[in-house]
Amino acid sequence: MCRRLGSARELRAGDVLNIPKRHVLLCAGWVDPQRAWIYFYETGGAPDYWKPGLKQAPIDSLLALGYQPLRYNGMAQEPVPDGKQPREVLTRAVKSTAAVITSPTIGEP
Repeated sequence: MCRRLGSARELRAGDVLNIPKRHVLLCAGWVDPQRAWIYFYETGGAPDYWKPGLKQAPIDSLLALGYQPLRYNGMAQEPVPDGKQPREVLTRAVKSTAAVITSPTIGEP
């Protein structure tokens, strides 16, 4: 169903970071061109706060927690010309709402 990516820096919007049988994050894009920080959607915790939220965190901190970068088999990809960056999927207004998580934990509400 999914394949593991060779590097977390290959993540694109729609890919996931997963800790098997524990928690999953949906990649929403990159905060910076160096791909040190990532935007992601997450839900978690008790049923009273299962609302998904946009967050941003250092990718290396997420990897240190055990998250694995995955891509669904058959995921569509828009062609990107050489030397160009993929189109953004998040608007500036949406990005401004992202909660900054400097020290993430697994399943953070």
